[in-house]
Amino acid sequence: MGRKFTEIDEEFVCENCGAKVKPLGYSCRNHCHRCLHSKHVDINPGDREEECKGLLEPIRSRTR
Repeated sequence: MGRKFTEIDEEFVCENCGAKVKPLGYSCRNHCHRCLHSKHVDINPGDREEECKGLLEPIRSRTR
């Protein structure tokens, strides 16, 4: 059985707002810290095997 989580800590540029998203230093992510849009890149977290690659629009954010 394969791993369900692959840690890929990489930098990327948000395709929605153009922000440079730096690595976290401990995990992986596919969402922008500025506009919260993400990209459909994973089937299992961090595997980057999803063929869709479509942008995902945030529907809301939680405030504290």
